[in-house]
Amino acid sequence: EKLANLRSFILYAVRYTNNHNKLIVPLLH
Repeated sequence: EKLANLRSFILYAVRYTNNHNKLIVPLLH
């Protein structure tokens, strides 16, 4: 359950920061 919650949190964070992809993408790569 914790893992599922973590994934949900990540997905939420990605959507929330979707407007800041320029900042997120460099961190992921």
